[in-house]
Amino acid sequence: MAELYKKRYVRFFWYCLIAFVLTFFVARIWLGKLHGIAYICDILSEDIWEILLVKFLGFNRGAHLLNVPAWTLNCMLFAEFFVLGMLTFWKRQFLTFLMPLSVIFGAGYWMNVEDIAIKTVHIFFTFGMLHVYFLTCIGIFAHGICKKLKEISFSKVGRYALTAAELMGYGICVLITLYRPFRYYRACFILVATFVLAISFSGKSFAGSMLPANTFTNFCAELSLSLYLTHYPVLVVFRDILFKSVDINDLYRQKFVFLCCALAVALAYTYIMRGVFKMLPIVKEKLKSVMLEQP
Repeated sequence: MAELYKKRYVRFFWYCLIAFVLTFFVARIWLGKLHGIAYICDILSEDIWEILLVKFLGFNRGAHLLNVPAWTLNCMLFAEFFVLGMLTFWKRQFLTFLMPLSVIFGAGYWMNVEDIAIKTVHIFFTFGMLHVYFLTCIGIFAHGICKKLKEISFSKVGRYALTAAELMGYGICVLITLYRPFRYYRACFILVATFVLAISFSGKSFAGSMLPANTFTNFCAELSLSLYLTHYPVLVVFRDILFKSVDINDLYRQKFVFLCCALAVALAYTYIMRGVFKMLPIVKEKLKSVMLEQP
């Protein structure tokens, strides 16, 4: 588990570092007109903890991070570390008692609390981190359903029924995203997506068996992470340059321009990160050959 988590942290660290550099240049130096080594060092001394994934909104007195989406990586690391630890040492107790209780409590709390902002709880476990943990548990449920479906031998009619349910579920999720992005509908989205993803990954439906994990789907996964980490500096540029004198809601009038720009930056970022991960082993070996005495 330690080796897996170390690789996970290292991968997140480099994604966060490059995104941090991009956002620092755009938000602090270019648009923030931050000049002079002393001023840059003063701001950097506070912001730089973000790339180590140890800067929390709860410990930051509710203040936002420089690149706000990167905070989700921190939440994911802590939630995954806790879940993996429980599955390693107390698997049966976690799966049969603690995880179902967490999901029931988490869903009830999320749907009934008045303020669900990520900085609601100004302590270590902000609501955003609890939200990520809750969704991680939901993912484990989906994995369990997927395993059960794989054990069932469906007839052709059964596979057609699964395919219809799968496509209908994806349609419902799209409609919720487009027209009903409210709290109770989001809960419905999570519930539907849990079963739909289980059907897809089981390979028992016709649609799921036709679209297995491949190079294209892996690329889409990389692109989605890049889009999530880099859309914020693009948004900052749009707000500062294009919409200085109008309300931020007017950004939606240019949503397709914003989307194209965000996708272009994310695409470039995806290939930059591929290059970074290809160079890391080479740089590591070069440093070892220079710094360490060869036998």
